[in-house]
This record gives sequence, C-alpha cells and structure tokens, in this order.
Amino acid sequence: MGSSRPLLRSAALLAACLLPAAALGDVVHLTTGSSVRGTVVHEDDAEVVVKTPQGKVTFPRELVERIERESKGRTRLALARERMAEGDYEVAERLLRLARRDSDSRVAREAESVLARLRRRREEERAERAEAERPPPSPAGGAAPTGAAPPRPAGRRLRLGGGEFVRGVRASEVVLALRAGDARKALALLREVRERWKRDPSFAYLVARALRMRRRESEARTIFRSLLEGTGVDFSLPLARLEELARRRLAGVELGAHSPGATSEWRREESEHFAIYHPFERVEAWFTRAPEDALRDDLEALGLARSEARFSGRVQILIYSSAEDYERREGMKLAGGHARVRYAPDGPLKLIATYPNRRVYTDTYRHEIAHTVLLENYPDMPAWAHEGAAMWCEPPQAKGRLRAAVQGQEQGGSLPSLLTMLRGEVPRGDDRRAVRAYYGQCTVSFEALAELTGSPREALELCEEIGRSGPERALAGAGLSLERVERAWKKHAHRRE
Repeated sequence: MGSSRPLLRSAALLAACLLPAAALGDVVHLTTGSSVRGTVVHEDDAEVVVKTPQGKVTFPRELVERIERESKGRTRLALARERMAEGDYEVAERLLRLARRDSDSRVAREAESVLARLRRRREEERAERAEAERPPPSPAGGAAPTGAAPPRPAGRRLRLGGGEFVRGVRASEVVLALRAGDARKALALLREVRERWKRDPSFAYLVARALRMRRRESEARTIFRSLLEGTGVDFSLPLARLEELARRRLAGVELGAHSPGATSEWRREESEHFAIYHPFERVEAWFTRAPEDALRDDLEALGLARSEARFSGRVQILIYSSAEDYERREGMKLAGGHARVRYAPDGPLKLIATYPNRRVYTDTYRHEIAHTVLLENYPDMPAWAHEGAAMWCEPPQAKGRLRAAVQGQEQGGSLPSLLTMLRGEVPRGDDRRAVRAYYGQCTVSFEALAELTGSPREALELCEEIGRSGPERALAGAGLSLERVERAWKKHAHRRE
C-alpha cells in the first residue's frame, strides 16, 4: 500500500464535504461508510478527484467503494427538491422547468409531477400567509398541565416548505440560518420580535437552539428546562438530550417521567442521522450503525438519491423494553413498530417506536426508516402505497407469509377488488390474519406498479398521482389500464420468494 499521507489529507477535508450538500452530479461512496457529493473530474487506478463546493478533494482509490453518477436531469430534480424543502421556490421552479425538458421521459414526467406539487404548495402558503401574519392572542399564564404538550404557536403547522410564520418572522429564515450554522443571524432575526413574543414556547426553543450553537450552554439549558417543566424529565440529563426532549414536546408529543429518554435509566446512542433511545445497559458498535445501514439500503432499493433523505435534526428511535410496554405506551396493536412525523418549530420531527425482536434491526428498521423518507418526499401517497413501498425495502423472506395470506383471501373469496385497494378503501384490520392480508395486498400492489412503470421510483410518482387524482385518472395518465395492472398483480401475488 502507498503512503498514508493522501489518506490523511482526504480525511481532513471529509467533514466539509460529507452529505447532505448541494445536489451535484456524482456521489462517491467511501469504504468508511460516508459519501461525498460533487463532480468526479479525474479517476484512475491510483486516485479519484472530486470537485465539491469546498474545492477539489483527492481520495486514494482504495478508499473509494463505488461512484454513483447522476444525469443532469436527475441532478436538477434532486436540487429542486432541496430548494423546495428550504422554501426557495423560484430556484426550484427554474430547475424543474429545465428537468421537464430532459430527454429521459421518466425524468420529464417526474419533473412535471413535482412542479405541480410545487404550485399547489405555493397556493397553500399564500392562503396561510394572511392567516399567520395576524397576531395571535397572548398566551395564557401558568405552566402547562403535567405531561401535556405546551400550546402550539398560532397559525397552521410548520410546512415542509417553511410556510408557517412564527411571531412575525418567517420560520424558514430562522431555520435556514440554524441549519447553515449561522446562530448569529438566527438570533438577530429572533431579536427583532423578542419583546412581543418572548412568552411563546416555540420562540424560546429557537432561541435556545441558537444559544447552544453559540456555546452559551448554561443559558440554553435554562430555556430547555423551562420548556420541560411539569413533565418529570430529569433536568440533569446532557444538553443534547434535553434539546431533543423539548423538541419532542413542542411537536405535540406528550412527555412524562416514563417517556423514552426522560431519565438516566434510558441510554442514548447517536449516529449521523439517528438518535437511539434504549433501555440496554451495554450495546455493541453495530447497534449504532444499524439504522444508517437500513437508510442506505432503503434509498438504494427505492432508487432515491442520498440528497432526497432530508433531516431536520436526528430521527429519534424509541426502543421500548418489550412488546407489551410498546403497546401500552404507544397504543399500537399487532405491529413491530411504527413511524410518524410531527411538526416542531424548526422542521419535521421524525419518530420511530419499536421494541426488541429478532427482526427489529433488519426488517423493522428498513420498513420504518423508509416511511420517514417517503412521508416527506411523497406526502400525497395513499396509506397502502406507503406500506407497499416500505415492504419493498424489506428482505424478500419477510414477504412470503404476506403472499400466502393474500392467496388465502383469494381462495376464500374475500379478496377485495384491486380498484377498491387502489382507492384506499381497504381497512388494515384488527386481527393478525386481516393485518397480514392487508400488508400482503399493499406489497403486491406496489410490486405490480414498479414492474409496469419500470422502477420503484416511477411507481412512487404514480402512487403520488393516485393519491391526488384517483386511480382511474392516474393509471390512464401513465398509459396503463386496470386490466393490465390486475394481470401484473396476480403474477406477483403468486410469486415464490
């Protein structure tokens, strides 16, 4: 092996170049598990040179696992989605108009679909602006009831595009400053409305986040403690945990002394994108890597770029001690876990709840982490499509029993029609057999659409259109007949794993 000096130089620059970053054309996946996005300008047996926004970076060839190249159209789509998420709609629309003219018909159709979504979002936010700019009533005095979430700020939820206004300051401006690491700018924006809104809990949370970034940890801790009063949370916990608990509460999640992470009895591990709360005294290194591995596998399975997995803070994974504890505290029956998205002052809070079982770190993680990606990227997809796409990400052996359940329904004459399924009119069911059959139908339906459209990504776009305009119109727009989908459906229903 050659000199380690180039490797050290590359490692020193790695932190500045790791994803997420601007959506450029190539993604270089490293053997360390990290990725660098940019443009590959040179490649040979000895090294790979990547041009990034921070400058050129040279990696020894042995450090590079693989290179993922994107077309211009795909790059424009990825960048447009990033701009949409940050509220920069003008740039997003220009990029989508360019992508719509791409020679790849699939890219063009996808760009058209995203452009329609952008226009609807802008219309919604115009309506929200008038409502949200009106001053809300002064918050009532006194502490919030024990375990209850503090009052939400006036106006609607914080939209993915940054459409809610918080105390006269556009939320996206503050959030963008925090994401960019510019705590000084965030504090300046918030200072403008301090006197009027200093009693508002969402305002206090954003101030505390900025103070923590400025290393004013004592002041940040005081604010986070005030936001958690009456919950039973142990205030001596590390500051990172208090921030995540305050974010959870402001997103409307009830907290109590027995909530995951609320006391020192709960442990916390973190990776690049995940914070894992668990009751185990000791864990091995793979435990922390498992959700990152599942995220990588999900994106690859669905054909999505790494930049399309957007994160506003870490996804919080709550692992209960047993299935009984999970069902009692989360209220979910006949489930190995579930994912949800709530809206915090600084963006979507993604939560996953589960419990130890033999499939949690493979099947359950892949399924629920897929939901956290899909809920943000395809908000109009019907529930069956979300479940079908999440099942697509699970290992093949997890789907055999689901197909058997569908076949049993078919033989017993109780199988709902495909059109009923696509319309979202099939319930999940309240016993194990019905739940298994429902997930089987979701799985087979998504597999059929992925085959007919040519890829899971195209199937996701079609499912999004089904959620917006109904199955008949969406299928016709994609050049598919219901009969053709039914034939593909039956083939996948009887497929052997």
